[in-house]
Amino acid sequence: MSDTGWIVVGIIALVCIVVFRRELGSLLDRTTGLEVGPDGVKIKAAKTPLGKTMGVLAVALAAVNVFGGFLVTRRMLEMFRKKEKKTPAIEGAAK
Repeated sequence: MSDTGWIVVGIIALVCIVVFRRELGSLLDRTTGLEVGPDGVKIKAAKTPLGKTMGVLAVALAAVNVFGGFLVTRRMLEMFRKKEKKTPAIEGAAK
């Protein structure tokens, strides 16, 4: 795709974001209880016990997800570390 094509795609994406921002924001607000605005993200308080339970469960699962991601990343990085070569012990030197 030429540079002009990418510019057109970018302009169309920006127009869609500007046009649909309010509609997508209200949909996000209604479905998740998150309000995204220019001053940041606001979390609305749950009014039912089920909502509170789901909120606690969501935060707990998010914490497990982040912690698990760190563990997996550490294990992957350990795979690429150089391992020290063990030298064979000389039988007569240990005495």
